[in-house]
Amino acid sequence: MWKDCKQKSINFLISLWKQILLPLLALATAFTTVNAQKINGLVLQANGQPVEFATVTIHTSQDSALVKGALTGEDGRYEINSVSAGQYFLKTNAVGMGSGYSPVFEYDGGDKTLEPISIDQTTTELAQVTVIARRPPIEVKADKTILNVEGTVNSTGLNALELLRKAPGVVVDNNENINVKGKNAVRIMIDGREVPLDGKDLSALLKGTQASDITNIEIISNPSAKYDAAGNAGIINIKLKKNKALGTNGNVGLEAIYGESLKGGGNLSLNHRGKDVNVFGSYNGSYGDWHNYQNFVREQNGHKYDQQNKEIWQSRYTGYRAGADWYINSKHTVGVLVNGSVNPGDWNTNGFTNIDKLSTPQLIDTLLRATNAVSNERNNLNTNFNYRFADTSGHSLNFDIDYGTYDIQGGSYQPNLYYSPDGGELLRQRIYRNNTPTKIDIFTVKSDYEQRLLKGTLGVGFKVADVETDNTFDFFNVINGESQLDETVSNRFIYEERTSAGYVNYNRMFGKKLNVQAGLRVENTDYEGQLLSATKDTVNTNNYTELFPSAALTYTFNPKMGLNVTYSRRIDRPSYQDLNPFENKLDELTFQRGNPMLRPQFTNSFEISPTYQGYPVLTFGYSHT
Repeated sequence: MWKDCKQKSINFLISLWKQILLPLLALATAFTTVNAQKINGLVLQANGQPVEFATVTIHTSQDSALVKGALTGEDGRYEINSVSAGQYFLKTNAVGMGSGYSPVFEYDGGDKTLEPISIDQTTTELAQVTVIARRPPIEVKADKTILNVEGTVNSTGLNALELLRKAPGVVVDNNENINVKGKNAVRIMIDGREVPLDGKDLSALLKGTQASDITNIEIISNPSAKYDAAGNAGIINIKLKKNKALGTNGNVGLEAIYGESLKGGGNLSLNHRGKDVNVFGSYNGSYGDWHNYQNFVREQNGHKYDQQNKEIWQSRYTGYRAGADWYINSKHTVGVLVNGSVNPGDWNTNGFTNIDKLSTPQLIDTLLRATNAVSNERNNLNTNFNYRFADTSGHSLNFDIDYGTYDIQGGSYQPNLYYSPDGGELLRQRIYRNNTPTKIDIFTVKSDYEQRLLKGTLGVGFKVADVETDNTFDFFNVINGESQLDETVSNRFIYEERTSAGYVNYNRMFGKKLNVQAGLRVENTDYEGQLLSATKDTVNTNNYTELFPSAALTYTFNPKMGLNVTYSRRIDRPSYQDLNPFENKLDELTFQRGNPMLRPQFTNSFEISPTYQGYPVLTFGYSHT
């Protein structure tokens, strides 16, 4: 009787999924993508049947460089989003069936449907066959998507930021901000260690990390309790190479890029591996000017401001990495790692603003010409000590101690010149200068332990992170060529934060169809921000403890059909620069400034994903922040 009830329940779920859930999810997908810009089409076999889960990649026609990739669905259809205008061709491949190509086509943006691509299936009888296993460019798993770099066309001539533009579900905008599935609070990790940088500092680090040093990139949209709770968009983990071949080897590479100006770079890596010790190191650099344009039109206090601004960021990045692993025996490994960078790049802006009265919109009242020359030198140094134990019975222990220091020396010179409407007469001027040194120290201790328990795997761990930042803002008014300190604006911001966390996570298969993963992470955050100035000292403190549950359920209805359901609660803390109240000016009318009173936000996320032959074919998600 129990078997009959169980079979009826399974049949009911399959029927419900086919007749109700799948049509609803398909309708939701069609609705949400109706305004998307995409290239789509169909992949067919020689007999006209659709090809399920074939790899479809789009390449530039000029040099065959990979731009983006996708998988076909059960009906053989594919969609590729976020492709800029240009000339391309498509390549498709299915294991055991062959490959096919589309003609070269012109893409101008918007939606474009291509003619069906037929896969060429060729059979050749061989006397001897050598099978070489290669990973596909893109692997889709239940908990993450992997962009494989090593051994593919992506492994040369690119950097990490350019690789992220090709990763499925990842978008890098024209200001080099990274988002995953439309969310921008993504955390970047390298070899499982978080990179505490954002903005230009993060983009400089990624540009200096060459593709030839990367094994793969993991996009983890729903991290388990093992990972920090920060970031509602999940984690991007960049895994670097560690050569396993005995002996000494290395590689060297050069690159050149031309946009509005010429940019270039180079990299060198060496590795020596013996029976008990592995020593490795790399050095890379990049040089170039990166251009950005901004236009603002705003109305305020009876006036209209029409502003056009050009920014040039000069990158002179140098990065280095060196480490060693000592294999004590088959179970114990000890390692040290040192990495850092030097980036003395400057940031310059040149802006023109037409100011007119709203009562006479056709007559320009005043012209504002403003520049800002910002000198920056960013230096960072990170050291790591790690220990790993692993045996054949499922026990493993990882222990890491990290210390990082970031030293940013900055200053700017910002004149504002107001002219008559014809630009011939200087009416007035205001000139500012500032000095803004910043120091950030981060110390982290963490440990992770796993063992088998009750036919599953139990994981526990802890992490303690201390952060100290010291920021000075000296503001000067430049009068008759003399810089005079303005104590009413100048200040100093000191920020200290400790985050302590512990977690437990359990993963188990129940029978052959149901896999359950559940975890709970607890984090305590204690911080203090001091804003010191000549007029007033302000202290902002907060101490809070939060629970972050996560769960994932995978059920296999039959060998082809399955369903994944995930839930997680996550936190987004303000970045250190967002808390810093210093002003960064385009001109005296346009600036950005941090806020030390910012508080974190919390997000509950739920996702349901039907799968076919192990691949998620659709994700339906809801999040509340």
